[in-house]
Amino acid sequence: MVNVDGSDLAALTDDHVSFWPRWSPDGKRIIFSGISQNGTAVLVTIAVDGSGRRKTLTSDIWESVGGVYTGDGKHIVFSSQMGGLVSAVWIMDTDGSHQRRLTAAALKAQSWSVSRNGQSILAYTNQNSPAALRNSIILMNVDGSGRRLLAPFSKFHHDLYPSFSPDGTKITFISDRFDTGIDPFAFGTWDILTVNADGSDAADVASRVGSCPHDGNCVTPLWGPTR
Repeated sequence: MVNVDGSDLAALTDDHVSFWPRWSPDGKRIIFSGISQNGTAVLVTIAVDGSGRRKTLTSDIWESVGGVYTGDGKHIVFSSQMGGLVSAVWIMDTDGSHQRRLTAAALKAQSWSVSRNGQSILAYTNQNSPAALRNSIILMNVDGSGRRLLAPFSKFHHDLYPSFSPDGTKITFISDRFDTGIDPFAFGTWDILTVNADGSDAADVASRVGSCPHDGNCVTPLWGPTR
């Protein structure tokens, strides 16, 4: 954890295999993806200062990653390979109970953001899949209903890491849809885009911010607490 000005950098974990941390709405806990003793990814919560007992919320039989709290702090949305799937979006209570799947197996979906009012989930398709498959942004209700593609694009592309603005009216994500590389079925150069929550008015707000995994610059934009 670090202050927004870069000061007071402090490590909360020291295992070198903790990733994708997110705050709880009350700011008291952090959920992150960690690696269990048998090598699978699990979801873990800790106090914001790293003290006290860590709580593992998911089974180490199946890989589970990318936990995000709902705005009311009562649920966690995440993605998992439970049941032998490539990836699917799930939701559970914050103590790990009542786990239920929200997306069909064919989507291979990875959740990434929940609207502040807790009513909508942003995810993308074809997680854990080769670059030869396109990634598209999915917007759906928190119960998995009303699913639709956000800002679809005719050219082969990868859209990843969608995030709501604090007021829920805008969405940001990265895309290589404007890349002019030689291989049309490989990851290209990333731009950061914004769109309205209904998918309209796409705007390229930052061009050529990285070409992960080629240059290691894997951009994952998240909107701050205010617009």
